[in-house]
Amino acid sequence: MPITSTLRCPGPEVFGGGAVGGSVVDYEEMGREAGALTLRLVRGEPMPPDPTRSQASGVPTFDWRQLRRWHLDEARLPAGSRVLYRQPTLWAQYGWQVAIAGAVLAAQTVLIAGLLLERRRRRRAQADQAERLRFEMLLAEVSTLIGSQTRVGLDEEVQNALRRIATFLDVDRATLWEVSPSTRSIVPAHIWTRSGTEGPPSVLLLDAFPFLRRLWEAGEVYSLSSLDDLPAEAADDRRGLEQIGVQSLIVIPLARGRQMLGALMFVTVRDPRAWPKDLVRRLQLLAEPFAGVLARQQAATALETSEAFTRAVLAAPPGETAIIDGDGRIVQVNDAWAAATHPLTAVPAGASYVETCRSLIEAGDPDAPAMLALVGSVLDGQQREGSLEHPSRQVYEDRWFEIRVRRLQQPAAGAAITRLEITARKRAEARAKRHLDEIAHMDRVAAMGELASSFAHELNQPLAAILSNAQAAERFLAFAPPDLAELRACLHDIIEDDRRAGEVIHRVRRLLRKEPAELQPVDLNDLARYVVALIRNDALLRNVTLELRPAVPLPAALGDPIQLQQVMLNLLANGITAAANGPAQVRKVAMWTAAHDGHVEFGIHDSGKGIAADQLSRLFEPFFTTKSEGLGMGLTISRSIVEAHGGDISAENHPHGGATFRVWLPAGRAA
Repeated sequence: MPITSTLRCPGPEVFGGGAVGGSVVDYEEMGREAGALTLRLVRGEPMPPDPTRSQASGVPTFDWRQLRRWHLDEARLPAGSRVLYRQPTLWAQYGWQVAIAGAVLAAQTVLIAGLLLERRRRRRAQADQAERLRFEMLLAEVSTLIGSQTRVGLDEEVQNALRRIATFLDVDRATLWEVSPSTRSIVPAHIWTRSGTEGPPSVLLLDAFPFLRRLWEAGEVYSLSSLDDLPAEAADDRRGLEQIGVQSLIVIPLARGRQMLGALMFVTVRDPRAWPKDLVRRLQLLAEPFAGVLARQQAATALETSEAFTRAVLAAPPGETAIIDGDGRIVQVNDAWAAATHPLTAVPAGASYVETCRSLIEAGDPDAPAMLALVGSVLDGQQREGSLEHPSRQVYEDRWFEIRVRRLQQPAAGAAITRLEITARKRAEARAKRHLDEIAHMDRVAAMGELASSFAHELNQPLAAILSNAQAAERFLAFAPPDLAELRACLHDIIEDDRRAGEVIHRVRRLLRKEPAELQPVDLNDLARYVVALIRNDALLRNVTLELRPAVPLPAALGDPIQLQQVMLNLLANGITAAANGPAQVRKVAMWTAAHDGHVEFGIHDSGKGIAADQLSRLFEPFFTTKSEGLGMGLTISRSIVEAHGGDISAENHPHGGATFRVWLPAGRAA
């Protein structure tokens, strides 16, 4: 509760003798108030209408010294109390001086702390700069060392470079890995290990480190301060690293373009260590010189392998072989080529094969123009491979040779030229062609025997007409006088019918003749009309309707008309047999011709029951037939004839029933 007192003191002068305080009348203050009223009166100012209470009476006043003496709390004094003889504090007396001194001291402290931090930062920067300078000097020395060495001293200098880098990094092992030929593992090309430290394994299977392999193939530098830093997905990688005793590592991928060459790996096996990001960035600079080392080693190995392989390849072929570069100059030959005497192969190494061919053209060599065109098209990239066959006239026998030119897959884009004797093959081809021609002739003879009724029907018509016209002419001669106009008409009809009969016999004889194939422009529409007319009577006897849909206009096909007629005849005969034995109500065989881009086509569709799925792929095999009385050679001969004409033949089942055969032939000019 507030401190109270009933002491009435005449004024503040009562304090100092031990009084604590109380309500005090301050006469001095009352005198000042009376003086102020008197001064207002003298000035002529109006006086207050009501009496005013003096502020100097009854004011609670206390002695600060006694309050301190008796340990009285000022907060318990009455409101509006005055405290006299209060001694000012040091802050009250010298507050601004203390504030200034404190500010100066704080500023000096901050300045000193800043200078110390700046000194520490500068020393750290100087240390980093010195380390960076040491690393850059090391990088420059390493790059110069391994970049300027020849193959002879390269291994020793790479080993020295690994030692210096490992010493700088304070690691236990530095390894330059290269990709194995199988690309499924990496093997150490160069190794440095600290004394007393076990070396790396002789091979690292990439499949055992799937996490690190993905990062390596992506070309990312990966640092690992501890095995505990590996993510959960790298459990296999952790087991593999533990097996080879790795505590921490950094892997720097080495690549040239998109080809991964290997990796540069620094490992600690005793204690883990941290890899600051700035150090990792600087270590990436090592990738270029060491990738160059691997690239040069692989190039040298590839060159040695290529040279050995080239020598082995050149020695392997039985014929004469030479390698030319992109300009047509011979760079390597085998022993057979070096001993050759033929003008197209008697060209020494170092000479221009192209210029030799041009010289032979001027000398009148018949094979040189085609050879020059073949070599030029291969070197220009127009074709990958080509061949030229030419005979060599001998005293006792003719021999055949084949010159084959094949483009090489190398930057120089050269080619390999090989000359082989193919006399045995040509003789075998000739024998096979004679046998095929004989079989085809027998097939035509057999077909003519089957179509004897059709031939008889075609011959009977003109012969019967000749007989009728001769009998009519004989009756006209009996008239007196004879009717000369009718006689002339009868003779004219006899001549025309005789020509018709002769044309039928001529076509049959031409179809049965054994003559070599003669390539000429052939109108497939004319051939189709003749073959349909030839076989129509056989179709009528089997109650099969023939339909021909020729395309107009139709380009000519280059081929032998007799052989193409045989193909049409075989396919139509098979179609009529299939339609006659088919389940359709209307037995029908349709034949058409058509023109496509670069080739012409004729096809035959029958209304039969189609071809069984297991037989469709064997239709064109020799001696395979679906007829009980067939020999299985008709379709085989047809395919051989079509392929010899540069065309193709196919068979398929039609979606609406029956089978369809199509023949494509190269197109020539318009028929």
